[in-house]
Order: sequence, then C-alpha cells, then structure tokens
Amino acid sequence: MINQNCEEKTESLFWKFTNYKIFVHLAAFRDPEIIPTIKNAIEKADNPENISFGVVWQALDEDIEITEELKKLPCKILEIDAKQSLGVCWARSLGQKLLYDEDFILQLDSHHRFEQGWDSLLFELLAQCESPKPILSSYVPQYTPPNNISANKAINSMSASKFDDNGILNLIAAESIAQCKEPQLGMFLAGGFIFARREFYLDIPYDPFIYFQGEEIMLSVRAWTNGWDIFHPHKAILYHYYTRKNAVRHWELDSEWYRLEQRSRLRIKKLLERDLNSTENLEIYGLGTQRTLEEYQEFAGINFAKKEIFENAHKGLPNLAKLNV
Repeated sequence: MINQNCEEKTESLFWKFTNYKIFVHLAAFRDPEIIPTIKNAIEKADNPENISFGVVWQALDEDIEITEELKKLPCKILEIDAKQSLGVCWARSLGQKLLYDEDFILQLDSHHRFEQGWDSLLFELLAQCESPKPILSSYVPQYTPPNNISANKAINSMSASKFDDNGILNLIAAESIAQCKEPQLGMFLAGGFIFARREFYLDIPYDPFIYFQGEEIMLSVRAWTNGWDIFHPHKAILYHYYTRKNAVRHWELDSEWYRLEQRSRLRIKKLLERDLNSTENLEIYGLGTQRTLEEYQEFAGINFAKKEIFENAHKGLPNLAKLNV
C-alpha cells in the first residue's frame, strides 16, 4: 500500500537521482514565452549542463524573430508550419521522438517560470514517492510575464470536476497539500507538467489523434493501467501562465479543427467507455496491461460509461480501500 499520510519519511532516496540528464519537452504554438521559459529554466537550474530541451516549434513566417532567437538557445528543435499543425497532442507526439539518451522527461507547456534549484527539487520529491514507477504531476501555481509570481503559491492535488456536454471528464485543482511532508498519491495528471523516468515515454506514446479536451484523463488512465503511479508535489517547483489573453490558439488558425475534435471524442469514448460500435483503432495508444480500467474506476471513484463521479474523486482522494496498489 502506498503511503497516503503527511508524515515525513525517515530515509530519502535522493542519492539515487544525482547527475542524471533531464529531457525538457516543450510544445510551442506561436508562443513568444518559449524564449524566456527556456532561459529561466537554465538560469534557475542547479545543474544546467544535465538538461536538454526538445522544442516542437509551430510557427509562421511572421514569427521569424522568435524562431531566430530560439535557434541561439541550446535546444533540439523540430520546426513545423503552424498551418500544418494538428494540435497539442500531435505536437507532443512528435516531441517525444526528440528524446535521446536522457534519463528523465519533464513535459511542460511553453510558458513557465521556475524555482531556484528546480531540477534538484524534482529529484528530491520523486525520491519520496513510494512506487517503482512514480510520476510527479499537478496544476502548478500561476505567474504572469515577465516574472511576476502569484502571491498565492497554492500547492494542490487534482480532482474530478464534471463530465462536460460531450461526456469528457474535466479536471480541476483540489485541496491544498502544502502542509504535507511528501508528495501525495493521486489519480489524475496534468499534461502541462509531467516528470518521470524516460520509460514513461516508452510505455505511453502520446496519441496524436487526441485534439485537446480529454488529453489529461486519457493519459491518466493509460499511465495508471501501465503501472505508473501519479503523485502531486507538495512544494512549488515551477509556475504556469494560465490566462494568456492574447495568445493565438490552434483552432483560430485551422478551420478544420472541429473535425479533429470529433475524431478525438470518438477515441476517448472507445478507450474509456469501451464503445463497441466505435471503429477507432487505438493500437499502441490503448490501455496498459498491468491494471484494468475497472480497477482504475474503483481507485479514482469514476464511472465513465454512467458518467458518475463519487465523493473521493471530487475531493481528489484515491480510494485505497477498494484497491491495494
């Protein structure tokens, strides 16, 4: 049984995670924040020499200044015409292929700021997770450009909110866990912050046919059924720019975005509701074999087919009474 209390561990495994390489994976859609994000990550890292950046840069000719500045940074860059992009999950799928010899992956969006020593802190917290296959993930606190960190550095778990009109489960930040002494076991992960061993990308290739809505619950279920355990960090590590009022979105550029969204919904229905009428072939993007979908639903307090959310899911608390993990 994984420890779910807030007592401090007597022994740290931090020594196991020193001098390892981190692959920071960034999918960026015409986002000028990509430049200060990478610069801030380098500046705030304890060991920047052990960090590599993989950027899927989706841009237009008018973004040339950002493109040229990006090429001056120590990055592996995959340039994509923004008009040819098929969405965020498609871009993340391409970005996974930039992984080379790095030991750990840190998947982010393209607009973040970092705590001093964020790389050491990630290793420290991952070492506190009692699991052979741990993931650190959560909705992190807010920043606004250029470097304004929110006074409310709330560290929260994640919980289920509601099923939307299309039957997709929406996730939200739940109760604060800042009072805890170690990361807390959870059921859901955030696509914009995932830290794990490199094997996470090998076990769970990103589904390029998921458009936007449903990305996180699909990934959560696939990760969990592949034997990965999700933990929410109890300390602030990095910050996310949520509002982005003037940001250009993919669906504003691609008039066919709704077709991509429709197919995405069918794939989600096939995976999570076991829709036998669906002709979608999930192949390598399906469930894992180490745990079942039924076990996940009991663990998380969710019934996808009936669109039910139980109390523990609303609170962000795994139902350990139902499942010994």
